[in-house]
Amino acid sequence: MLNIMDNNLIKRFRITLDNDWYEDWYSRNMYGLTDIELHEGITTLVGCNGSGKTTFIKQLKHILEEKEIVFLDYNNLGMEQKALSKAGFIGDWTKVANTIQSSEGENIYDNFGFFLRTLGTKVRKMNSGNKFFIFVDGIDSGLSIDLIEEMKDVFRNVILPDLKKRGIEAYIIITANSYELVENTKCFSLMLGKYVRFEDYNDYKTYIMETKEYKNNRIDKNKKENDNDE
Repeated sequence: MLNIMDNNLIKRFRITLDNDWYEDWYSRNMYGLTDIELHEGITTLVGCNGSGKTTFIKQLKHILEEKEIVFLDYNNLGMEQKALSKAGFIGDWTKVANTIQSSEGENIYDNFGFFLRTLGTKVRKMNSGNKFFIFVDGIDSGLSIDLIEEMKDVFRNVILPDLKKRGIEAYIIITANSYELVENTKCFSLMLGKYVRFEDYNDYKTYIMETKEYKNNRIDKNKKENDNDE
């Protein structure tokens, strides 16, 4: 695993995380560092299941709402429900039937098109100099490798350049499980509180197992402290 060299030309967004967000012993001390900087552009959050990726996004959304910064959320399940509800509302029963019968991957890819239309509508209402966050959670669940690569290409070579051209300071935050989303991308380690890059699949696998060990040790420690308090 390689550290990413700091670049003073990159715009940043500084936040302070709450390491006791849920106020229970299980999730306490989830993050290695609480004062962090996100870099403009695409950031891929990496860590094992339960390492705090989704909790991180929830906290960040809360901060953005307080600062009145615009964000757009893409979640496979949420977008599928919205697309299905809209189709039912307008009487597009063919769309409803196709969604129910399609595979998970086909639905995700179809819902991604719905997300892109929503994104286009929101961006056209923004001004140069605005900050804008896009959250992409669970995009690699149920997708084949070729479709994951296509989606990465859309974010990297279509969405991000368009936002830059409009003068919008964009932060695209993606949660990853599969190596295909991590490969050749700038990753943020919640365990270390910094940006890293992985040399290959084995490097990434080793890191994931380290985050699992870190999570298990944290939970064991928290449980012992909670039992002692009781």
